[in-house]
Amino acid sequence: MKRYTGTIPAAYTPCLPNGDLDLAPIPAMARMFAEQKCPAAFVCGSTGESHSFTTDERKAVAAAWKKHAPAGLDVIVHVGHNCQREAMALAAHAKEIGAAAVSALAPSYFKPATPKDLVDFLRPIAAAAGTLPFYFYDIPSMTNVVFPADRVMKLAAEAIPNFVGLKYTSSDLMRLQSCLAFEGGKYEVLFGTDEILLATLALGIKGGVGSTYNYASPVYRRIYDAVARGDHDTARREQLKTVRLVEVLLEHGVLRTGKAIMSLIGHDCGPIRPPFAPVGKEELAEIRRKLAPLDIFVSPIS
Repeated sequence: MKRYTGTIPAAYTPCLPNGDLDLAPIPAMARMFAEQKCPAAFVCGSTGESHSFTTDERKAVAAAWKKHAPAGLDVIVHVGHNCQREAMALAAHAKEIGAAAVSALAPSYFKPATPKDLVDFLRPIAAAAGTLPFYFYDIPSMTNVVFPADRVMKLAAEAIPNFVGLKYTSSDLMRLQSCLAFEGGKYEVLFGTDEILLATLALGIKGGVGSTYNYASPVYRRIYDAVARGDHDTARREQLKTVRLVEVLLEHGVLRTGKAIMSLIGHDCGPIRPPFAPVGKEELAEIRRKLAPLDIFVSPIS
């Protein structure tokens, strides 16, 4: 089984000024990820506003990423949906286009009552992807489906033949250790809370999927490199820069601000879709002023 190391950007889904889907920026974004030595792109996830796009739009986005991804940049497609059959259609499409893997989160309107109910919901979705690796995307802060992730892993390992691990987006580091230790580390855990990456490297995390990796992957590479050479003081200083970044994101709204930051590095992804409000020019100038001193971006912000 292939295992990922380093930074996997959770890609933004570009839109035109009127909110329509815009596939044109994807080739340049894919080249940027490849130039930044990212092993994969995670598309149509939370950062990609998956629940704000139609199934056909999501298929178009996934196909565009697969078409334009340079050699060495895998495409992992998030196929989660509140409707199981829509998720199955997305998973089957990911298989058809030759994606590297699929992932799905828990349904978040009508919620599963038990971990078994959750795995029963996920099983047909994973099956629709054929033999593609399947990751359960655990993000309880968004789904409000709060089950012990290691318990879900155990049930998924028994019921889903192509289950390979988790996209784990939680600050519960005690539970993370249990997930990493499950069956002697047989299953992969990709970490998804960017601002505490350093703490998880000490626990054994090797790679992660994150929204800030779109535009700030250099600072995370410096964290990985510093840890590898035992320079923990440098690693802590670099991680603190990401904390300062996330503080700005939280102040202005994480998803809308992150998408707006893409325009500051030359990859305009357009406005966010409702119910969020787009970032206006004056607010964007304020965000730029706050972030400019951090020295963390893939290119100088303009």
